[in-house]
Amino acid sequence: MGLEALLDVPVEALRPLERRLLELAAAFSESPRAVFLDEPTSELGPHEARHLLAVTHAIARDDGVPVVFTSTWARDGYPDADAVTILWQGQAPATVSTADVTESALVDRWTGGGLRRAPTGPHSAGDALLRIENIVLEGRGRETSLAGVAFEVRSGEVLAIVGAPADGLDLLHDVLLGHRKPDRGSIQFLGKELVATDRRQRVEAGVSFVSPPHARDQSLGNFSVEENLILGQTRRGPFARRGWLKFESIRGNAVRSLSDFEVPDAKPRDRFARLSLGARQRIVIAREVLRDPVLLVARSPAQGLSFEAQEYLRKALVLQCERRSGLLWLSEDPEEALRVADRLAVLAAGKLVWLPVTETLTREAIIDEMSGTAA
Repeated sequence: MGLEALLDVPVEALRPLERRLLELAAAFSESPRAVFLDEPTSELGPHEARHLLAVTHAIARDDGVPVVFTSTWARDGYPDADAVTILWQGQAPATVSTADVTESALVDRWTGGGLRRAPTGPHSAGDALLRIENIVLEGRGRETSLAGVAFEVRSGEVLAIVGAPADGLDLLHDVLLGHRKPDRGSIQFLGKELVATDRRQRVEAGVSFVSPPHARDQSLGNFSVEENLILGQTRRGPFARRGWLKFESIRGNAVRSLSDFEVPDAKPRDRFARLSLGARQRIVIAREVLRDPVLLVARSPAQGLSFEAQEYLRKALVLQCERRSGLLWLSEDPEEALRVADRLAVLAAGKLVWLPVTETLTREAIIDEMSGTAA
């Protein structure tokens, strides 16, 4: 597995792929009769996922141990799985051999062929909203550093930046959130410098953030649905006056949000943590979209959700561009980025590589740039 050189490295300093390989080694070291892997590729870029699955397949074949892994990405079944069982709406309508079906046909079986696609533009871009100028930031542990990252997001457009989390994508997201201060460079929003580590300043200026569904920084599980829908909005606006909450407005906002964003099984006073992952993410996106932000930063907002939920949430976010907002989409999934992007860049080895968004741009070309194997 190539882990010999990492024996003295603390586990928390390992890259996501290295942690997954370590977990895999530990699982097989106990001579198991079977191995179950739950979403093993969820934090990996596509080339890292391919490597992990190839290693898993090789060890399973050599040891004669069956491996079952779950995934919401159809690509994880290719080329290393022998068979794929489709789970759809609580049922398993088919188990197919990967030798007998293409990936696109598998997706059609998975979704019934009725998948809704997010609008992909092109959108008409306006003035620059966010300007990132030559951001330099040293990574921690084995994390890739940012080496002079520069870009701008304009009103009415979707800019997608694709990369593996450990290749700088997580670091860039932390900088945008205000969690990490760059060593050099500047962040300007609407022509004004943003304080390096002040997230509240960003939100009050008109920036909304949507994190991956499993993230814990965007909701409060023990609070109600209606309370989560007003997080960060209790100082002013329609939900508070002179320090007092306006409960009628809060309840009305929840009822409208649940209806508009199609969360039929949730009620305003339901405990947020009891809802499904997809329902929770719809509520988070409802809150951030209904702020009517100038700029929305989305980091893998549909990761780990069903195909239907993924497409619905992409559509809800991309439609913000029709309101002249800007949308910055950060993702490790090149196919997802292709579905939404007006402009696209790959973040590899801490630097951006720009790719023209045309009908000839493929997922494979993006993966090659991510892995450093592009011609």
